[in-house]
Amino acid sequence: MANTNTSKTPGDERDNDDSALGGGARARDDVRIREVIRRRLAQRSDLDASDIEVQVESGEVTLAGTVAERDARWLAEDLLEAIPGVSLVHNHLRLSDQ
Repeated sequence: MANTNTSKTPGDERDNDDSALGGGARARDDVRIREVIRRRLAQRSDLDASDIEVQVESGEVTLAGTVAERDARWLAEDLLEAIPGVSLVHNHLRLSDQ
């Protein structure tokens, strides 16, 4: 008798949706999380993210670099905490010398 098992192997449900971040191959997930973060930061007209460096390791995000305004530090952090797959944000952003 033929095998009629149509169950998916783990990972088949993954796609390009932000909600697909989590579990599985952590290094690949970290790359995807970083891409989502960079895209979200770039989409904000009220945040100049050109001097923000983003590192992701095991879902923990580290922000480094400079921003022009104090509120931008917290805005960047708040944006990241809402991204699926982000477990912790280390905010090392500093105010730029104006």
